[in-house]
Amino acid sequence: MASGRKTIRLSTLSAQWEWEGDKGVWQQFPIDIQEKISQAFDADNKEITVNQTEEINILIKFREMVQVNQKTKFMRRIRLCLELKDKNGFFVYEYENENKKWLVYNAEIMIKIANAIENDQTILTVNYQNQSYDIDLDELIETNSTTKTTRKMHCVKSMAKLPLTVSTISNKRPLEKDENQADDTKKKRAVSKSTKSAPIEKSAMRTVTTVVGKVPVDSECVSMSGKVHVYCENSDVFDCMLNQTNVGNNNNKFYLIQLLEENNAKKYYVWLRWGRVGYNGQNNLEHFGCDLDDAKRFFCQKFSDKTKNDFYYRHTFTKYPGKYDYVQLDYNPSASDKLDENNKKQLATVEQLKSLPLPESKIDKRIQNLIQLICNIRAMEEALLEMKFDARKNPLGKLSSTQIKAGYAALKEIETFIKTNKFNSVFIEANNTYYTRIPHEFGRNTPPLIKTIQQLKHEIELLEALDDIEIAFTTLNTDTNARLNPIDQHYEQLKCKLYPVEKHEDIYLTIDKYLQSTHASTHQQYKMEIEHIFKIERENEDQMFNDVGNKMLLWHGSRLTNIAGIMSQGLRIAPPEAPVTGYMFGKGLYFADMSSKSANYCYPTPSKNTGIVLLAEVALGKSNELVHADNNAHRLPDGYSSVKGLGSIAPNLKNGVKLDNDVLVPMGPAEVTDVVNSKGYTLNYNEYIVYDTKQVRLRYIIKLKFLFK
Repeated sequence: MASGRKTIRLSTLSAQWEWEGDKGVWQQFPIDIQEKISQAFDADNKEITVNQTEEINILIKFREMVQVNQKTKFMRRIRLCLELKDKNGFFVYEYENENKKWLVYNAEIMIKIANAIENDQTILTVNYQNQSYDIDLDELIETNSTTKTTRKMHCVKSMAKLPLTVSTISNKRPLEKDENQADDTKKKRAVSKSTKSAPIEKSAMRTVTTVVGKVPVDSECVSMSGKVHVYCENSDVFDCMLNQTNVGNNNNKFYLIQLLEENNAKKYYVWLRWGRVGYNGQNNLEHFGCDLDDAKRFFCQKFSDKTKNDFYYRHTFTKYPGKYDYVQLDYNPSASDKLDENNKKQLATVEQLKSLPLPESKIDKRIQNLIQLICNIRAMEEALLEMKFDARKNPLGKLSSTQIKAGYAALKEIETFIKTNKFNSVFIEANNTYYTRIPHEFGRNTPPLIKTIQQLKHEIELLEALDDIEIAFTTLNTDTNARLNPIDQHYEQLKCKLYPVEKHEDIYLTIDKYLQSTHASTHQQYKMEIEHIFKIERENEDQMFNDVGNKMLLWHGSRLTNIAGIMSQGLRIAPPEAPVTGYMFGKGLYFADMSSKSANYCYPTPSKNTGIVLLAEVALGKSNELVHADNNAHRLPDGYSSVKGLGSIAPNLKNGVKLDNDVLVPMGPAEVTDVVNSKGYTLNYNEYIVYDTKQVRLRYIIKLKFLFK
């Protein structure tokens, strides 16, 4: 080694020397050989020969960071892993070269990095490959001091174990058949060491079989049901769901990996299941006995093989072409998990509640029924099923809010192609990215390309529903009071107060008249009948209300599955990641003065004819009146606080009724307005849009019965 590194020593550091085995699996050198390597390095030797067996001599080259078999001349990479300050285990830093391949830093640089970390130094300069580089340990960026080009870095935790055999001997474990073969049932029979694979056309269900830790064991692992749990180590949950969609090849597949630990013994397994989304696919159970390190190494290597990423750095995951994407799941126990674990908390039917020894509910019966309706997990799953996202049968579990935002970002990219009408290979890849991030269940059909605004809106609605359901799950999962009836618990968790409105009250009669008199003539497939009206007071909403004047009581409709999220969090504007094309007047909160226009967003059917519409007090201020779509309408002119999309039919405000707090109810009947859009499509009915959530105060929840003709 060069004499310039006389101050670079291993003597003060905990070191671990490793070599790269088959399929990129790293293993430790035997302890005695590690000591010899360290001694040679500290003595400034350029290389050292070590004897792994009587027949095999290995030459270690420090400059190249390789080992060479003296007999076969076969070369393998080596690396130096070190214990780092405030980290548990041994780690190595790597940089990404121009070919997107991760390469280890040499031993000299690793020691410099470790010393910098020990001294709380975040920037250091190193020299290698005849170049000088500045390393930023906070940003994990390496910058060429001369050219200023940058490279990514990352820190990898070592999973290497002491080998039972020398590095020249391959210790390959029989692997499962490639997942691409899972669909070809006519040619090959599915293989599983643990269970027989279900017929390929049977829909898959990833449901809870046992929950000992943070995440349930896959329900298809039937041979280990009740015997094992998913292994967790600090914040690392050894469970991952991978997904890959390629529209051109009709690929829509998943890959599940779980490291399992026996409940009553230190024995370990790795469970693998793979196939087409929505189907059971094939599976395999690998046995590792008491060797946890070997099980972790196999798990991490499988993750790396499928994704080209390090499992320990999955939170900064990079998607590579032709590889699986990592689906970020929510490992907090969901409300549905709790319902499955404890039947006393099921809200499915009143009869179930009556048959269980539960504390008596202290709230009004009408409120009880409403809470049951909007907190029905099964109904949420069915709503997603209608939008091709099967929460019950889809093997991809519960998407996190991060994953939902990634879905919005993918749709935003697709939007650019729709606007320019360019449907090239890059557009197809954008569709692949979306379906990979937000897995859909299309059976054996090819996932459809999202080529129209209508398709884009449909997918936005799916993500909005997923977002609301994620909020509902979080709300229902809040720590509960065991002394309360489950319905009362969920009512508390919604953080709002509900007051039934009696049928003889003036406001009830006003709302009923408002509902019927603004039922549009183009929405005659059903009639609407009020079952109950509730006054709602959301926590802190009155104090936060921004009264800019011109207040109106306006309609807002939504799916039943979204109502719990709206009640607990209020109406929310689409996130920055969402495309704007799906919103006629930009991202905002949309309201109507025609009841049936909003009621249509309940998506009622003859078999599911109960819905909920909201009445909100909306402070419109001065409205910017528009007759044509404008995705940038949120950029209001000075002095304006809202947008009003003018429709050709609308209530005459002369018939409006003023409530006590100076809120106008735009009572029907509707009249022709003579509004015409000379540039194209004219809205049938008015739309009111505000871009500040503080201009909205929820006032009434109306439970409707849709009577189809």
